[in-house]
Amino acid sequence: MKKVVKIIVSVILLASTLMCMLGCDSYIHTAHTAEEKRAIEFVESMYEGDAEKFVDMMLDSIIDNAIKEEGIATKELYVYELDKLLDLYIDEFKSRYGKKWKYKISVIDSYTVESPEELSEYEITEVFLKVEHSGKKFFFFKVNDSEEIKVQVTKKGNKWYVITWLRS
Repeated sequence: MKKVVKIIVSVILLASTLMCMLGCDSYIHTAHTAEEKRAIEFVESMYEGDAEKFVDMMLDSIIDNAIKEEGIATKELYVYELDKLLDLYIDEFKSRYGKKWKYKISVIDSYTVESPEELSEYEITEVFLKVEHSGKKFFFFKVNDSEEIKVQVTKKGNKWYVITWLRS
């Protein structure tokens, strides 16, 4: 019996080591709530420049208001403009951290907050994330930095949606 337990532990350690060697980020190994996972996916969509995914994760009413305020005719044009903006955003990070810039997202905290009047029918959860950036510039100069991002999410039906986000 002891031999079987040792074999199982060895297999688990080997699998963990292989996953880390393959570049899996630490948040993948940590259990998160559905709203925390949505916040992580949302921030990933920003850093990956995926405007369509970014927009799909937000409440339709929030997107409709943004389109109206920006004076854009359709949601497709809004996604197109956002795509260009996200490209500039990524270029900023590449110029700061180098072309092989990497990031790691972790959850600091999350909790339910009181909804503003215009969203009173929703329960809002604020998720606080830490994003650690790293890269190399000029072949040898390592650059590391971090930022915190607050993402507000709410559940509509069976799906979590982003209401707003703020970099600090």
